[in-house]
Amino acid sequence: MKKIIVLFTYMMVCLSATFADGRYYRVSEDMSCRIFDSNEIMLLSEGSLINHKDEYEYYTKSFFDYEKDFNKIIPFHQNKWISVDMSKLSLCDSEKFFDSSKTSVIFIPDYYSPFVQNKNFEYIMDKEPFWREVKKLWDTGKRVPFGDTTFFDDFHITSIYLNNLFIEFDINRNSYLINNINVEENNTYSVELYKRDIYQQECFYPETYLKYENLHNIKIFCEFDGDYLDIWINSKNEYMGRYYAVTLDTYKEISKLVETQEIDMSKIYYPRHADGSSDFDDEIKPPMVKLAKPGYEKIDAEKLYNEQIKTSKSSASSAAPAENLDRPPFPDKKDPDYWKILQKYYPDDYPPLRFEYLQKRTKIINTVVIPCAIVFGIAILVVLVLVIRKKRAK
Repeated sequence: MKKIIVLFTYMMVCLSATFADGRYYRVSEDMSCRIFDSNEIMLLSEGSLINHKDEYEYYTKSFFDYEKDFNKIIPFHQNKWISVDMSKLSLCDSEKFFDSSKTSVIFIPDYYSPFVQNKNFEYIMDKEPFWREVKKLWDTGKRVPFGDTTFFDDFHITSIYLNNLFIEFDINRNSYLINNINVEENNTYSVELYKRDIYQQECFYPETYLKYENLHNIKIFCEFDGDYLDIWINSKNEYMGRYYAVTLDTYKEISKLVETQEIDMSKIYYPRHADGSSDFDDEIKPPMVKLAKPGYEKIDAEKLYNEQIKTSKSSASSAAPAENLDRPPFPDKKDPDYWKILQKYYPDDYPPLRFEYLQKRTKIINTVVIPCAIVFGIAILVVLVLVIRKKRAK
C-alpha cells in the first residue's frame, strides 16, 4: 500500500511540475526584427537582452535550406511576438564552442570515412541496421512511393549540426536549444539541452540516444580533437559515438555515393586531429573546426533583463495604452470566463503560446488525469476491501 501511495504521489508531482524560465540572450549587433504575423519591424539594439521561455517557439533551419532562411527564436518581447535571428545573439552566462553564433558545423559518424574508400553501402547498413529494415519495406512493396521516390529518397546520412545556440540530430528532426555550455576540461564540454517538441521522426539514431529521445531536457558531453567529436549522453558512461566535421560539399558527395556509387574525390574533406595530422594522409594541416577560447562575462541576466523591461516601460509610458491599468482582479479558476480574462487582461503573464499550452494542459488534467486518478483510487480501495474481507473470512 505504501509503495502505491508513493508511486501515486510521484505521478502527481510530475504532472504538476512547471517549466524552467528558459534562456537569456544578449543581442550582439543592432538588428531589425519582424513582428510575428505582421509587416511591422521592431529594432533591437546591441547589448539588449531577450528572454526565450521554454514554451516559446524556435525554428532551426536545416543546412540544406535556402540562404534566405535563418535560425530564429520567437520570444514575447515588449508585448509583441518577434522573429529574432539567432546568428546575432549570444547565450548569457555560458561558454561557447565557436567565436561566432554565425558558425555552424556539420558532423557525421566516423565510419563514413571508410565507406568513402570501400564504396560498399552494405557497410553503412551494418552500422545502421535501421536502414536495412526500411529498405526491406521498399523491396517488398510495403512502402508506398510518392511519385518517383525510392528508398534513397528516404535515406539520409546521420548527422549532427552544431552551433553555439542549438544542436540538431539528423537534419532538423530533433532540434535542441542549448541552455548552457560548461568547460569540463581542455576541449571537453558539458552541454544542457532543451527540446520543445518531443515527437520522434523516422530516422536512424544510436541506441544510447534513443533512451532519451522523448525527454525535454538532456545533457551531453562533447570532447573535441580537431575535427573529431566524441559524444556521451547524461554521463561519461553512456557513449553515443564518434563524429567528424565535413563541409557541405563533402556531405552532398557522400549522399551521391550512396545513391549512384559515384563520387568526386576532389570535393571530399578528410578530418584532421588537433595536431593537424590525418588518418588518411601524411600531411599536417590545421583542422576545419576552430574552438573559441574558454571564458565569458558572468552577469545576473534575469536581474538585468527585468531592469531593461522597467526602463523600456518607463520610457514608453506616455504612449502606452492604459487598458491594463483597469484590469479586473485575477480570476478564480471556477469563473466561466477565466481563460477569456487571462487572455485579454494578462497578456504579459499569459502570452498566446503559454496561454494555449496552459489551456490544453488544464483540459487534459480535467478530462484525463483527474478521472484516471479517481478510477485508480477507487480500484485501490476495492482491492483493499477485497483483501480485508478475504483475511476476515479466514
